Amino acid sequence: MTGASAGRTGLAHAATCRLATTGRRTGRPHVVSVWFVLEGDTLFVLARGVGTDWVRNVQAQPAVEICYRQARLAGRARLVADEQESHRAQAAWFAKYSGRLAGPTEDSPDATVIAIDLDR
Repeated sequence: MTGASAGRTGLAHAATCRLATTGRRTGRPHVVSVWFVLEGDTLFVLARGVGTDWVRNVQAQPAVEICYRQARLAGRARLVADEQESHRAQAAWFAKYSGRLAGPTEDSPDATVIAIDLDR
């Protein structure tokens, strides 16, 4: 198994990963820890809103890197606009984290869902 495929296998079962974006003004790496769900070659993250730094960074520069243990996986981030894709991603995300959430545990039409399509 290559480093990328080994990382992807482990990532599927991880609770968190690190998302590295490029600062939209500084051009420097900006790393945040995120909760996510992996479906095939797409990683879905629910953001607190489109105003968060890392969301604004991916809007300006969609090339990102997912870091998990020793693996680094490249991908392209995008805001999910399709209602069906958003609903499916939120349902999977809430199913994965339902035991850890103090607030609502169902999807919202106003949620900011980011999809990261991982490079193959």
